[in-house]
Amino acid sequence: MDTKLIKKIREEFPITKNFIYLNHASMGPMPERAVRATERFVRSLQLECNLREQEWYEMRERVRDLGSQLIGAEPSEIAFVSNTSHGVTMVANGFPFAEGDNIITCNEEFPANVYPWLNLSPKVETRFVQSNKGRILFEDLTALVDERTRIIALSFVEFSSGFRNDLERIGEFCERRGIFFFVDAIQGLGALTLDVKKMKINGLSCGSPKWLLGPLGISIFYLDRKYWDAIKVTDCGWIHVADWLNFRNYDLKFVPDAKKFEFATLNDPGICGMGASIDMFLELGLDAIENRIRLLTDMLCEKLIKKGYIIYSSRQPKEWSGIVSCFKPDKDSEEILQRLKANNIIISARDNRLRISPHFYNTEPEIDKIVEVLP
Repeated sequence: MDTKLIKKIREEFPITKNFIYLNHASMGPMPERAVRATERFVRSLQLECNLREQEWYEMRERVRDLGSQLIGAEPSEIAFVSNTSHGVTMVANGFPFAEGDNIITCNEEFPANVYPWLNLSPKVETRFVQSNKGRILFEDLTALVDERTRIIALSFVEFSSGFRNDLERIGEFCERRGIFFFVDAIQGLGALTLDVKKMKINGLSCGSPKWLLGPLGISIFYLDRKYWDAIKVTDCGWIHVADWLNFRNYDLKFVPDAKKFEFATLNDPGICGMGASIDMFLELGLDAIENRIRLLTDMLCEKLIKKGYIIYSSRQPKEWSGIVSCFKPDKDSEEILQRLKANNIIISARDNRLRISPHFYNTEPEIDKIVEVLP
């Protein structure tokens, strides 16, 4: 991405006029095109109400196709759910566990990918692999696996440390052992390329408001077609049955694909806005976006080290992400956070460390500025 393209892209993000926003691991600002798409939809509701229902249906299927392109899935394997937690919970509650089975996750996970599994106790045991200075070692993970392990559930990128799990290696292991591989992708999708087929991911959930720069209340849920029958529907509504327009038929026969998890009226304004954001990602190119984020985070890390900061995040080729977790010895991260905020620089603090998460539209001068303001 050259300077001219970045300048044009930044017109989509008016937040850049007032802030240096480097907090996409918390929430990402919606681009202008996503706001306009959402506004058009809501305005249509106001002026025409449901006279455009056929267009709504076509819009959903177009966005479903965009979502499938984003992760390398088939459109029929994509469902729209309300948030990342919703997707995790559907798999946790619908999976055919038996008494004494176990699932494996790690102690670095965000609670959205922990509580739904813990809620299965005492029938199902949740095992936690312990991180090693923020890294989840493959050998430590697989050492917890036994003949009763049914699911390995991990994040694409761990929310605090920024460690990127080796999804392809873990997916291959799971396929060999017949283990369902579930991924919470919200801290990676939109910043890093992902291919569910290549990585042998069986289930995935990803809300749109972080790196995907989409609206609240909408998420992509992916379920490998091999598991359409195995995962039971636990939330039952009215639009995920085969003959859903025949309102008095009462035939509880679900549609035969991932849409069977879309159990009630969908968040169409959210789908519309998310679709506009995904369209932008595909237009710019996922590889180009990842390369841009790598350039900015490498630059950031180099300058932080020169200023006496310790980089906690792994920067190894297969382990880096858009999250840079760092700290300065003898300095309070919360105090630094407030100092940056006073200068209109927005980041987060997690686990007593600074968490800096730039996106593709951020610039080199913005990286220079944050380092200049840091103590």
